[in-house]
Amino acid sequence: MKKISLLVFYMLFLSLHSLFSQDTEIIDRVIATVGSKVVLKSDVEIQLLQARQRGELVENIRCDIFEDLLFQKLLLNQAMLDSIEVSEKEIEAQLSMRLETFIEQMGSQENLENYYNKSIFEIKNMFYDIVEDQLLSQQMQYTITEGITITPAEVRDFYLTINKDSLPLIDTKIEYQKIRIYPVISEEERQIAYDKIEEFRKKIEDGTKKFETIAIMYSEDSYSATKGGELGFMGRGELDPEFAATAFLLEKDEVSEVIETQFGLHIIKNVERRGEKINCKHILISPKVSVAAKIEARNRLDSIKSLLLVDSITFENAALFFSEDKDTYKSEGKVINPYSGDTKFDIEKIDPRIRVVLDKMKPNEISKPNEIMDETGKICYEIYKLKSKSEPHVANLEQDYEEIRALALQDKQNTAIDKWIRNKQRLVYINISDEYKACPYKYNGWLK
Repeated sequence: MKKISLLVFYMLFLSLHSLFSQDTEIIDRVIATVGSKVVLKSDVEIQLLQARQRGELVENIRCDIFEDLLFQKLLLNQAMLDSIEVSEKEIEAQLSMRLETFIEQMGSQENLENYYNKSIFEIKNMFYDIVEDQLLSQQMQYTITEGITITPAEVRDFYLTINKDSLPLIDTKIEYQKIRIYPVISEEERQIAYDKIEEFRKKIEDGTKKFETIAIMYSEDSYSATKGGELGFMGRGELDPEFAATAFLLEKDEVSEVIETQFGLHIIKNVERRGEKINCKHILISPKVSVAAKIEARNRLDSIKSLLLVDSITFENAALFFSEDKDTYKSEGKVINPYSGDTKFDIEKIDPRIRVVLDKMKPNEISKPNEIMDETGKICYEIYKLKSKSEPHVANLEQDYEEIRALALQDKQNTAIDKWIRNKQRLVYINISDEYKACPYKYNGWLK
């Protein structure tokens, strides 16, 4: 029930997006009351519309949607009784994030406003209550399950009792380590880049060139260049610290001096600031890496590999002493999966430029130096050691404890939610329209 309900909350937002883009008229009325909350006919029809667009035409889908909405209203009613609140700041943050996604999909704020035939302010008001209900429901659901933990013995019991057909198929998983080396950028190349971007800044300052024109033609940030250098609204935490420190000091339409970040050299233009978010345009020029510097970096990495092959040093110590990758050198070169928090990766989800190397390797083998772009777009060289590689298999305790632990915890949380629903159904006033009384409910207590 938990997974379905969270999906419903999010899809409601998307469903309204679809509904308002069509000539669809719904004659509204109350079809259920749960405590002080009501379910409207439009609530069901909106989500049914979205389900049809996704091709989900399963049997009893209207009843399934209706029961999920009953659960949502039960959560909202309890949140009100427990005085659970979400701040206006939280709601605004969620609204801004989702509207920014819609604006990106539509190409511009103007396109979004034309699509809805409403101002951005009216669109935000249209979605405000929906997002508030979603956040309240999530907070209430979290309150039900927040104290639930699971022991290794419970994980083992879950694995032994679960229908083996319910266990997931685990794709090929690998663990690997890396050592990264950067070519040294010469002062000459740095000066060339600085002179180039400073010349652009002067042309913008004296009015002979527009900021946006130079960004489109010369900026090395391919993402923003096509939009005249525009990045969109971002908070300080989303920007490079040096970039943010300069950007937030600029007046509207002011252009900065040349600054340097981990990405290269920038000039920044402040488009608009809203509280702690700022929309900037920037032009990026990065110093070039010479051929000689590339050869020198590759040779350094080859020398490190030679030491590893004759056992003069372990890969772990080599990573600590030589690697220039700030994310892995302290962890003995181990690469951490950012989604799971452990060291295992589905091989299909690894960067293709790295996967093509690892896919041909055997456990404990060390690769040749691989030229690659890092997260900031800089050229670097890496060698990899394949720690382990598993073949596709049905999840088991030995190889996939964390996956099974997550399933066991989810099962325990769902049991707690089931118990909570059945208890609240006895205590809360519930009235359902006749047209929905014949639904095959999972929880019969709706029809008390």
